[in-house]
Amino acid sequence: MAFTWFLALSLQAASVEIYSDDFNDNTKNNTKWGADFDFEDVGGALDEISQRLEFTSPSTGFFTRVRPWILKSPSYNQDWEVIVDVANSRTFPTASDGVSMGVAVQNPNNPSQVISAEIFAVNEVSPKKGFSTSLRNNGSEDAFFDSPDLNVSQGKVRLTFDSVSKVVRAYYKTTENWVLMASYGISASGGGTTGNRNWGMSGSAGMNIAVYGFSGNVSVSVGQVYADNFQLALNTQDSSANTAPAFTSSPVTTAVNGVAYSYTATATDLELNTITFSKFSGPSWLNVAASGTVSGTPPDGSSGTFSVTIRATDNATSPAFTDQNYSITVRSTFSGWQALKFALPAESALAAPDADPDGDGRSNLIEYALNTNPRLSDTTPGPTLTFDGGDRFTIALRVRDDAPGLSAVAEICSSLPFGIIYSATGVLTDPVAGDGFKTLTFTDNVNKNTSSARFARFMFSTSE
Repeated sequence: MAFTWFLALSLQAASVEIYSDDFNDNTKNNTKWGADFDFEDVGGALDEISQRLEFTSPSTGFFTRVRPWILKSPSYNQDWEVIVDVANSRTFPTASDGVSMGVAVQNPNNPSQVISAEIFAVNEVSPKKGFSTSLRNNGSEDAFFDSPDLNVSQGKVRLTFDSVSKVVRAYYKTTENWVLMASYGISASGGGTTGNRNWGMSGSAGMNIAVYGFSGNVSVSVGQVYADNFQLALNTQDSSANTAPAFTSSPVTTAVNGVAYSYTATATDLELNTITFSKFSGPSWLNVAASGTVSGTPPDGSSGTFSVTIRATDNATSPAFTDQNYSITVRSTFSGWQALKFALPAESALAAPDADPDGDGRSNLIEYALNTNPRLSDTTPGPTLTFDGGDRFTIALRVRDDAPGLSAVAEICSSLPFGIIYSATGVLTDPVAGDGFKTLTFTDNVNKNTSSARFARFMFSTSE
């Protein structure tokens, strides 16, 4: 059931007071919440259903349904924070004005002055899901922040107030760390890094807190957009004033054996602290410079998919960090193989596709396909010859499995030199997963009993 509790801690001169509603009783508590009201069109609704506060709306119009908190208002001369769980699973296959669910603080002397933090889903140019915050005045945004597309459907939003600096900060969280979106000064002295607006407050004047849902020309059904676990803490301190950096770069997720990999990681820090990058995990060939340059050359035999974690750490007194996790898929190309096996450009002629440096009758392109050493005469067994159930000639050829651009065709004929040929396409199998090889099996189109002899050759090609 919904309940309120008080928690007394030793914190400077005042004790922390915590008020909450978990909506578990599925009934609005009129002691905690005032009458719901609408901005813009009438028709949106906030209802306690399934032990949470659900927002619903019709499909046409702009609906902002607000539920004000009345049990205890935070004041202008005390530190406070408000946190609420939010969820938004609404999707938009076509362009829309979106849907959001969040929490807001309002200037009691001017209801048009509002700071909000919300989870949103929208389709403007393309579908996007994330978190946003804004400082509004008379219906216009003085300042705002939208996260990049996080493709998330739930998380937490948080507003905090520092009574000394008179700054409101807006955060979101989807994992273990709060992410600072913006800070807004609401006094004559400013102080916000994102925007400022003098609310003209003083002393112990109360501030209005509310949760809300919004939809713009789209319908919202039960179960799609909701809030849960509302909590207001008074006389607390904003312990997350120094927040972690936020990555602004997208990693390069592919690499090639023998070819230099490069990615420049970038991040921002709302407190303008200096950011240092480091490698937390990843393949041994990968290096991360303090400046954010991620580099390295995968050596021979490094094909596969590898997890990478790059860490961005600020230089605050109490440093904060953010990790960027991604995967690198390393593959082989013929040009990368040439760079690994030959001293280029000095040995360009020796590295040519048709060259045979070791004189074993296998050109470089064949050595690449079979994953053998072009500088060492090789006795690796050739194709395996059998007959299938229809007495047709079959050839099984083992080739490397890390080169998506590599292809092979078997040309089969009845006499030499090759004249009229049958081109057989290989059927791919992987008999031993993870051994670095795959098998291509080619099948003739002629029964052995109808031909006295059959000859075959392989034609290799690569697009990379």
